[in-house]
Amino acid sequence: MRPRVGHIKFLNCFPLYYGLVRNMSVLDMDLVPGTPTELNRLMIEEKLDISPISSIEYFRHKDALLLFPDLTVSSSGHVRSIILFSNVPISELDGEKIALTNTSSTSQVLLRIILKYRYGIQSEYFSCQPDLDLMLTKAKAALMIGDKALEESLKNNGNGLYYYDLGKEWQNLSGQKMVYALWCVRKSFAEKNEKLTRQVLDALVESSRYSRDNLKEIVTRASKWERFSSDYIEKYLTSLRFSFDSDEREGLLTFSKMAKESGWLDQNGKLEFFR
Repeated sequence: MRPRVGHIKFLNCFPLYYGLVRNMSVLDMDLVPGTPTELNRLMIEEKLDISPISSIEYFRHKDALLLFPDLTVSSSGHVRSIILFSNVPISELDGEKIALTNTSSTSQVLLRIILKYRYGIQSEYFSCQPDLDLMLTKAKAALMIGDKALEESLKNNGNGLYYYDLGKEWQNLSGQKMVYALWCVRKSFAEKNEKLTRQVLDALVESSRYSRDNLKEIVTRASKWERFSSDYIEKYLTSLRFSFDSDEREGLLTFSKMAKESGWLDQNGKLEFFR
């Protein structure tokens, strides 16, 4: 049986999976596309064997999961695709309603942490479909992620909205990198299929390496199908990181610590890897 492997259907993961298609490794997997929230649910329900998972959901379900050691979606500063759009300056959001996209878990917690620890703000939050115009009729500010955040950033440029990039806001708060998603394998699957799990990990790492070394090719391919210019895609992709080095691990553990202190996690962060 081919492993069931999740795939985030946003531009940020195009470089990773481009290499899988190019070297035909994708033929050895059942690739399942979805938003981060959809993939989180499928992984937790054991309908996927290997998948990216939101960082906060990894910590909530880590007893059943093993991390892949070399893969994340991270940033050092600006991430460009996790944006708080606001009708007022962020300092005026205390006690106000904020609409949160229902396509992400980590960014919802990240925003709460930033507002609490960086700005001393307590707001009223609700989750909904990612429709910025509708969200801003019901709230003073709205959190958007992924391709929709990129689209709205371009469309609303100069229209009077305030923009807050959560990657940069996190760096200003903590001085660290931010990890938004991790690649995991279910422990039960890895125990029974160690060799197959290793093959998927190796294919993903090799794909990431190829894409990193051939960014211009990736940008050219992506610009044929995406709504964004090649220059915009290149600027966006170069703001992302896919590594999982000591700096990313430190930032991830700081995030989990602050999430626990604020009541959004029940237990301390711990990283357990597939070896």
